[in-house]
Amino acid sequence: VELAGTGAVTLHGVNVRDDPDAARKFLAQAGDPFRRIGRDGDGAVAGSWGIYGLPATFVIDAEGRVAYRLVGPLDRRNLAEHILPAVARLKAGGA
Repeated sequence: VELAGTGAVTLHGVNVRDDPDAARKFLAQAGDPFRRIGRDGDGAVAGSWGIYGLPATFVIDAEGRVAYRLVGPLDRRNLAEHILPAVARLKAGGA
């Protein structure tokens, strides 16, 4: 929620194998940082992306390619050490 509030990136989510009503309730309580949320009810999409543990975070470039993948919690440390540097590289024109 804090990251979305900065406006530095646009966040999209995927609800993997979770009841949509339960997910909506959770986001209503915790805050919803996502511009859009897709649903992967049977986990097939997650499997095709090689995600076998959740949560997972991807930084996607302007062409739709995965620039960075993090499997694990999106906490302040992972944000500062991995996600924000990947975003900065993309914004600077790097890969």
